Amino acid sequence: MAPKPVELSTTLRDLYNEDGGKADDVALVYGIPVAASAACPAATKYAYQSPYGMTNKVGPETQARFVLGCLMQLHGFVAGPMELHLFDVGGLSKVDRAYALLTWSSETERPHRVDARRVFERLGEDQRPDLRWVEKAEDVLQVAKRKRLAVTSPMDFLDANGHGANTLVDQDTHWDMLSKQTLAKSGLPTPPTKVVASASAEPSVSQDDEAGIISGMLNAVEVQPLPFVFKLPYGYGGQAVQVIKDEAMRQKCLTMLRTRLPALLPTCLLLQDVMPGNSVAISIFVTITGRAIFISASEEVHDPKSGSWSGGIMDYSRHDVLAAQYKDIVQQASDYVFQRGFHGPMGIDVMTDDAGKQYVIDLNVRQIGSYTLGLLKKHFWENHNLAWAGLLCPVPILGTRDSFEGKFASEIESGSLIIVSWCHGKWAGGLITYSAAGVVVGAKTRDDLLELMGRVNACAIKY
Repeated sequence: MAPKPVELSTTLRDLYNEDGGKADDVALVYGIPVAASAACPAATKYAYQSPYGMTNKVGPETQARFVLGCLMQLHGFVAGPMELHLFDVGGLSKVDRAYALLTWSSETERPHRVDARRVFERLGEDQRPDLRWVEKAEDVLQVAKRKRLAVTSPMDFLDANGHGANTLVDQDTHWDMLSKQTLAKSGLPTPPTKVVASASAEPSVSQDDEAGIISGMLNAVEVQPLPFVFKLPYGYGGQAVQVIKDEAMRQKCLTMLRTRLPALLPTCLLLQDVMPGNSVAISIFVTITGRAIFISASEEVHDPKSGSWSGGIMDYSRHDVLAAQYKDIVQQASDYVFQRGFHGPMGIDVMTDDAGKQYVIDLNVRQIGSYTLGLLKKHFWENHNLAWAGLLCPVPILGTRDSFEGKFASEIESGSLIIVSWCHGKWAGGLITYSAAGVVVGAKTRDDLLELMGRVNACAIKY
């Protein structure tokens, strides 16, 4: 029996329409400009730094399926009936083209497009995005002529020929707000942070000058008292952040920097005091008038090896309590970004010290992964009486979606497991199928939730 359609608490379309906004004037263009797909050119100006991330362990084709496929579908799942533009992750494989010839088919839909369509079909038609595909960067420039673009990240090609002016937020301003260095100087309450900047903002320096700059930055890491948090200014999904707990971790960090720092210059390092407790990932929407709408607050899940973000855990029964608890700091962050020209979905990572003072430890001026988890409150809590929910994304799986669904057939039918993103590819010349999945599960208790999340994680490829 097919499960009932997933019902979201609200959608991005609804939120963009709040306070007199016009969602029909906005197109969502979701992609991270990494060197993974011809459809989404790699960035040089707006380039992320990911020394600890998965991007250093896999090839560009696999990376495209994880980043442009799986993660962007996760964001798009809550779009609602508005234009959602996703980037192609590749063309048809030789196997697909051969099948088309043998079956006299004039056109075969690209596999990653089938994956995305199947994901969004779990939603009711009234909450399903208007999915469109970007084959080349010029396609987005055409969209920019009739819509204002809401992007997950600034993209170099949108600055060409003045088209960047039609993004909802000025690209340079948006990129600056995404910087951890900017946050440290923002005036928002943040943990004590030492900013170790390279001596020159010019990319062209002599080898001797460069060696001196790098030596000074490495020395700052060498003498920083333990423990501390090490950050680069630009990272995505926690891939440029590491908690340095002991001397062994410090040496590992220094080894990474000696290898990668020359290519990152000019840049800075941030060395931050460690705060007690765990961070809370807060999702909000800043309306066109600057009003902050609280969406949710979740406990973050990180990959135990890389430290990268890999999901979240949420207790829907505490929604109103958490909204009140973080009301003041949410308003401060919302006021800050709105004054700089931002409106839309975003995230704030907050920690609270022993005295009850709250600190912003990261300001994600873009839609964050746990946003989708928050908007599934109606499905899990109101429609299925499941107070707890957990997101795992991206989960690397060996095999097909059909084989994965076979393992969790009862959970899918009952509504306690939803696939919110899926993108598959082939290895070994098409002989091996792998998939990148985004999965949300629900349960009545935290223990039951962790057990189900563990079963999903058991399907993951270990790398």
